Amino acid sequence: MQNYLVHNASRDRHNRTLRATQPVHGGHKQVVMGDRRLLRNRPIVVSEEELKAHLHELQDKEKLGLVKVTTPNFQPVNLATLEVGEIAAASPPVNKRLDSAANDRPGGQTHFGLPGEKPPPAEFTMPVAPPQAAVDQPLIPEPVEEVNDQPLPELSGHRLAGPLAGEGTPVTVTPSHERPSFNKKKGGR
Repeated sequence: MQNYLVHNASRDRHNRTLRATQPVHGGHKQVVMGDRRLLRNRPIVVSEEELKAHLHELQDKEKLGLVKVTTPNFQPVNLATLEVGEIAAASPPVNKRLDSAANDRPGGQTHFGLPGEKPPPAEFTMPVAPPQAAVDQPLIPEPVEEVNDQPLPELSGHRLAGPLAGEGTPVTVTPSHERPSFNKKKGGR
């Protein structure tokens, strides 16, 4: 006596076009074989007698793309003949280059070349000559004057000026060590 697994295929991407052609949404929770609730990713185990007794119902739901039947080792089952099919062959692994020091780029090489690709020439010239004005008068940056580390002038007692400052608003400067802290761990607000 063989057991089978009945899977909920209501959200499988392989059946999407099949489900989209149906006039009514089949629902994600399927009730099969009378009163057995079939949830996604939780197949139910069915004996061969139970499968044969409810074969027409399962065939109808399989045609709609809502359920699929497999063996316990996930081989697909053809419901018309109850024959076990082959598992689809896995795609061949990707042939990646092995990670080794031989494949690392040499120091100072800024170009990630493909294997067998020629590196760019060491002496590279621009294909178009620079304009004559740039040759005659090259841009030379002007020297920057050093700024002395002088303290800022005291602002206390001065008045703000400008349209947003409001006339006659005095400036109050509080040193950072006297400002209130918002850190509750340090006893702030």
